Amino acid sequence: MRQIDLRSTLITIFRVDEIDFLSLLTGSFASEIRSRYGCEVTNAQLAPGNRGLEFSPGRVTLGGNVRVIDRILVEERRLIVTVGGSSDDARVLEGQLENLILACETRCAKSSLVRVVQFEEAQCIVQLQIAFGELLNRSTFGSLSQSLQASAFFQKSLSPVRVLPIGCRFLIRYEGKDPSLVDNAITVGDKYLTIEAREGINPEERVFVASGPLKSDDLLKLLQSLEEQAQNLEEQKE
Repeated sequence: MRQIDLRSTLITIFRVDEIDFLSLLTGSFASEIRSRYGCEVTNAQLAPGNRGLEFSPGRVTLGGNVRVIDRILVEERRLIVTVGGSSDDARVLEGQLENLILACETRCAKSSLVRVVQFEEAQCIVQLQIAFGELLNRSTFGSLSQSLQASAFFQKSLSPVRVLPIGCRFLIRYEGKDPSLVDNAITVGDKYLTIEAREGINPEERVFVASGPLKSDDLLKLLQSLEEQAQNLEEQKE
């Protein structure tokens, strides 16, 4: 497996009124973000119940490496960061932003913000040593592709038809109810784990986009495991 790109998101939800949000609107917070990361405010939503500060992309140095900041969104009780790097990188950046938010506190002295929950998401582009159909059930995908290819649905007079599986999607449903989420009026919606061929690239090059509610390391390990399992199956057939 060859890693081409990696993006990681960390979503942190705080207790109600934990962030002194009005103080973040005075300008000093945005100025500090601009000074540190080169990010500008792109959207300031001030309507009650839907207030937030969103920033343009920027850069941050983490562990001696320059990372691109895709997104910073600060809301009244939620902080979202997306960085071009690992989940660990996103976590470090999130910690820096929490400190900047604390520095703007005007109501009372506090040393930290109380988090209720954090959600991690990751997206990667990788090149695998196997075709997409081999990621799951080769026989099932193969027979389905052959059936579609033989179908009269396609207008074969225009061009020969070849059908290749290029994607799959798994629903991730959170069925439990953690007391801390219930007490803080937080609901967790369905999320998806997807694996699909990279658009704009010949499927035979075996370049895939994968995303899901996982740490970046776990997503990469999942793809590595699928690749190894498919390769082992192929070797057993030979």
